[in-house]
Amino acid sequence: MHHLNMVDAKGRILIIGGGAAGCSFAARLMRRLSNPDITLIDPADRQYYQPGFTFIAAGIFKPDEVWKPMSKCIPSGVKWIKDSVIELDPVKQTARTAGGQMVEYDFLVLNENLRFVDYQPQGMSNSMLWQYRNSPNSFAEIRKLYLSFPNTPLKYRLRHSVHLASSCFLAGKGLRSLRESPRKGMALVALPFGWALSVYIRSKQPTK
Repeated sequence: MHHLNMVDAKGRILIIGGGAAGCSFAARLMRRLSNPDITLIDPADRQYYQPGFTFIAAGIFKPDEVWKPMSKCIPSGVKWIKDSVIELDPVKQTARTAGGQMVEYDFLVLNENLRFVDYQPQGMSNSMLWQYRNSPNSFAEIRKLYLSFPNTPLKYRLRHSVHLASSCFLAGKGLRSLRESPRKGMALVALPFGWALSVYIRSKQPTK
């Protein structure tokens, strides 16, 4: 068996997010460092084995069989702060938690969960709207990628086709979607809806 040599590196290591990746990375560091100083911040009470959710539906697992208490998942020796991080200062190398605690670090590992943007009543967040208006070519390339996936449900093909057409209109190349879309027939159907969406987006004044 191959054994890894211990490393005598020093420094305060902060891991934000205690999912499977965060906990496993912390465990690996604990095994490699001779004098580890590791702090992990995560507000969760439980660690879920998400692939097991499918087996619950199939009747193979029970709901109580796909999770463990977070306290049993965090490696021994790792300091656990049960809180959320609301602010990072990379210059001062500090993280501030929702509870007001300031945590200093020398090395930072980000393993935070993805978050949905806070949508506005009009149906699109100000930040997303700003990006849409100022980076239409990037949005168009993303939509083309989505449309290239096989076996995509009809409603998603139509949605991405509308956004592709809208991005092209915003970029000043309205008919580009007809030429470059992987779904030519859908692009033609989506063209007038994409134009209408681009008009709506131009009418808005997003905040930076």
